[in-house]
Amino acid sequence: MTHSFSPRLPRPRGIHIALLAALAALAAAGGNAQAASLSIATYNIHHAAGSDNVVDLDRIAGVMSGLDAQIIGLQENDMANGRTGFVHQPNELAAMMSARTGSVWQALSAPAINYQGGQYGNAILFDTGALSLQSFKVLGLPDPAGDGARSAGLAVFELAGTRFQFATTHLTHRNQASQTVPGSTVQIDSMNLIDAAIDRTLLAVVNGDFNAGPASASMAHWQSLGWRIDSPTDVPTLEGGTQAIDFNTSLGADAWQVTGNRVVTGGLAAVASDHFPVVTTYNIPAVPEPGTYALMLCGAGVLAAVARRRPGR
Repeated sequence: MTHSFSPRLPRPRGIHIALLAALAALAAAGGNAQAASLSIATYNIHHAAGSDNVVDLDRIAGVMSGLDAQIIGLQENDMANGRTGFVHQPNELAAMMSARTGSVWQALSAPAINYQGGQYGNAILFDTGALSLQSFKVLGLPDPAGDGARSAGLAVFELAGTRFQFATTHLTHRNQASQTVPGSTVQIDSMNLIDAAIDRTLLAVVNGDFNAGPASASMAHWQSLGWRIDSPTDVPTLEGGTQAIDFNTSLGADAWQVTGNRVVTGGLAAVASDHFPVVTTYNIPAVPEPGTYALMLCGAGVLAAVARRRPGR
């Protein structure tokens, strides 16, 4: 009787272990290299007129430089109009922040109305050393009777390999019935317009002066659209106020852990404006570089090839 015999080759355990270790190291290195922290603030500066009725842009810059934020959404900015001596406040604040922090700051203006020979509205200030601007546009919002049109500035930034959208706005305090949507209000109409302008393939943060408390119908509607309130809801953000009306909110940011938030009420912030700045800090998870993904896929392919060539038991 003839017996066939196939010798069993040793399993290539060393190759497996080495490749797995290399893949793990690549993943760890790629992730750690891309981990980041991001602080975002909202601040209604009241055209730099403080609680003492003194217009002092330097006080506003002093407050902002102490926030340790990389993006600041500003509301109630004068933009080269007669009320404040034709100073373009967002541009001037960007220059002041650059001088105070040693990093280059840029202003993105989102005017809402023409006013006294210039404009008035919102702005985004950001640290160009931390963030790369991808795009920016201004969204016009409804014009309630007796108040004037509102606006939102929408930007797309990139930070440590992560692209995200950021917007700042200032909703009307005259929350009248909607002139276009039965049963709605001007605030809710404005929220719907902002939400519709958001690219939902990107994580998004919207902040600003919502002129609505956390338990209001407007903020309930905002949350029903999927937006999460990330900033404090139990601290008044308006001088002499009884509730928070300035918020940092996010959409699709479940992976962004909120590691800190605060309403800044002391020091210069107590007198520089009639609102207090609100700061939220996020921990942004690691995003491996494209090259890391390629190496990991290549390594996985090698492991699969070795497995296919291994003799059966």
